[in-house]
Amino acid sequence: MKKNNMLIVTMISLSILFITSFFSACSKDVSSGPDPVYTATPVPTAVNSRLCSVTAYTPAGVLLGSEVYYYNLSQQLVSHDVKYANGTSANTYEYLYDVNGRIYKINYFSGGNLTKIAEFTYNTAGKLIHTDQYKYDGAVSSLFYEMDFTYNSEGKIATRRVADDGDRMIFNTVFVGNTHGQYTRQDFYDSSNVFFMRIEQDFDHNNVMRVRRQYNSVLTVQNSVTITASDEAKKTDIYVLNGLNTLQQHGVYLYEDGVPNIDENAADMYEQVYCYFIVL
Repeated sequence: MKKNNMLIVTMISLSILFITSFFSACSKDVSSGPDPVYTATPVPTAVNSRLCSVTAYTPAGVLLGSEVYYYNLSQQLVSHDVKYANGTSANTYEYLYDVNGRIYKINYFSGGNLTKIAEFTYNTAGKLIHTDQYKYDGAVSSLFYEMDFTYNSEGKIATRRVADDGDRMIFNTVFVGNTHGQYTRQDFYDSSNVFFMRIEQDFDHNNVMRVRRQYNSVLTVQNSVTITASDEAKKTDIYVLNGLNTLQQHGVYLYEDGVPNIDENAADMYEQVYCYFIVL
């Protein structure tokens, strides 16, 4: 498992720290279409550890929010709760697995009510190839959008197509990787195949992501994320800056002993799918 690919749960709802400003606390055992402009924030995990807490702060150090993570005895993430800064619950995510240990459904609860469902389809090689995301109001009532994935000869995501409920393309993403298999660039194209956004990622000599930048259609930096990590301290710091290089948010990720339960394919799925889930 490549350490830098362990985007883990952060890319799930809380890449979303930097979309909706919620983040996380500690783990226990037991719309009309996606907004393509996001600051997804993959986080390296400490070796042989699982995410315990992620806490988000303003530049002045004011708490923005927290999350609590729940695992089963197989080290699989089964749910996590997002909380406002005052401790009240914002929403909850529930993860369901198939017999092969792959997530096949994510249920999203708001105010204690199930409001959205994401369902995942894999090919015979175990790669995610399709996802549908639905609105739920007592029954599955409408499809928000769907995603289709293609892969290169190395088994890494090559393209991601996002379409609405009429199979009309909303946007398409083309992925570029390095010789170590990491995604170094993502180019976004709208339904007319016009380029409108780029994301670049830089890695250190250990192949760990350290910087992520988002550009607009004329390749002006819109925001960036810098990452510092320490396996020994089981801690990762995330700093989000705007186009003027001014700090916007600070996230602190802490880890606990335990085997990480998300493999590279699942991490890819989280990065490319889940970061859109909450913004519908």
